[in-house]
Amino acid sequence: MNQALNNLTAAILCGRLVEAEGFKPLTVREWHKLIMDLNGAGYKDPCCLLKLEQEQIAAVGGVTQQLAGRIFKLINYRYVVEKKLDELKKMGVSIVGMDNRAYPDSLIQSLNTSAPPILFCFGNIKLLNQPSIGITGSRKPDDQAADFARFIGKKIAEEGFAIVSGGALGCDTIAEYNATLNGGCGVLYMAAPLNEAVKNARIKALVDSGKMCLVWDHSPFEPFSAANALGRNKYIYGTAKASVVIASKSGKGGSFAGASYCIKNNVGKVFAYKNGGDGNAQLINMGANEIDYTDVSFNELTQTTSLVNMR
Repeated sequence: MNQALNNLTAAILCGRLVEAEGFKPLTVREWHKLIMDLNGAGYKDPCCLLKLEQEQIAAVGGVTQQLAGRIFKLINYRYVVEKKLDELKKMGVSIVGMDNRAYPDSLIQSLNTSAPPILFCFGNIKLLNQPSIGITGSRKPDDQAADFARFIGKKIAEEGFAIVSGGALGCDTIAEYNATLNGGCGVLYMAAPLNEAVKNARIKALVDSGKMCLVWDHSPFEPFSAANALGRNKYIYGTAKASVVIASKSGKGGSFAGASYCIKNNVGKVFAYKNGGDGNAQLINMGANEIDYTDVSFNELTQTTSLVNMR
């Protein structure tokens, strides 16, 4: 019972399902700090907030009057959010909170207080905890990088891993297509809304067959934004046992930014194709593992604990 109410609480406070008259939803970090404050005050589950008055919320150590007001205002939208969740459920979307066994353990382990409190999932949620390889890269790869993306996608499927990507045009789609073409499965962390995603007949067929799960850390009704596209990269790296940057430009784009963040913060194992452009060359210098056709055995690479270049 508490799991469902905890999911509802996370959806109300962080899911961005409604606009609450200028009261911004909680950020991921605000959510995690709130949970710690509640636990410190003796409240076991976040769903306790559904029954507390604003003054009681403000009495929790670490919670400011301003934050208590935001939380209480957002909770007043409970029934609007419940209607949105019912609508999503009818569309086949599952709500997966952090206390759900389907929630990716790897996200909690790798991201800690940056792990999203709730995931909206369309498809087979069992895939969320499948051993996986992440793929990121340019939307406009050259022929050499595109060929490597095809090779990597097929290799991921052949070795029995799921592919994790952002489903963007270019490297993501090329690798994902070749993985699923060869019998593989995948998880796509989405920036595009659900209604656009399901227009792709191939992706919809993969979802229907249990071979694909589309995931949002925010409302699946929300339109595409560059911020959402950039933010999902840490989920790709955080979920996967290893991630491969197919191609990137130095200092530009989500692939480079996401890989840089993960290298600096030791999130996952980052590999970069050695012929993937100046961005990949810089990532290798920063500590990403250099990778080429002859290096690829994911069953071996995922056992490697060091981020030292494997030249």
